[in-house]
Amino acid sequence: MNLDLFLSILLSFSAGCYVLMAVRLLRGDSEIGGFQLGATFIVIGLWVLGGAVEMMATSFAIFSVGRTAHFVGTALVPVTLLIC
Repeated sequence: MNLDLFLSILLSFSAGCYVLMAVRLLRGDSEIGGFQLGATFIVIGLWVLGGAVEMMATSFAIFSVGRTAHFVGTALVPVTLLIC
């Protein structure tokens, strides 16, 4: 197992954890800031998963999908923090 594969698996697991935390915050009790933090965690999960797809890519098309998800996540995190 090389380092790129290990890091991409670690990033994928981290993205899944962000999404699980977001689901818990979004479906839980109506606590102050729960929705805002949940929405931000979903976007951060997309951001991290895009980085993992970039590292695992075997073709330019898959790399471009990962790069796009990474850029969209990077652009949307401050927007979600501002709007929510």
